[in-house]
Amino acid sequence: MIAGAFGPWLAGKLSGDSAGIALGGDGWLLVLAAGFAVAPALVGLTRGALGLWVLLNALLGGFICLVHSQQSQMDGFQNGWGLYVAGAGCAVLGLAGLQWLRAASHD
Repeated sequence: MIAGAFGPWLAGKLSGDSAGIALGGDGWLLVLAAGFAVAPALVGLTRGALGLWVLLNALLGGFICLVHSQQSQMDGFQNGWGLYVAGAGCAVLGLAGLQWLRAASHD
């Protein structure tokens, strides 16, 4: 998720284009969702609570990607690779959350 938000911004800085986190602030929301998803792992939540928290943040990130995609299409912009990388990150994060929930149910 973070690579999808920062990647186009860094590439834009090198090529002079505006993209990624500079475009409407959606990238910063993805960075926050990814950070919030990982933070509870550092304080030692149980697997079930961590899985649910990660899954909710992945869904939030996916919603942000969907809204950004719709906004850019309505504004006449073409979606770039960063949005697809962020969406894939949301999917992987969601799968990790589901796996933690599954593992917690077997404890």
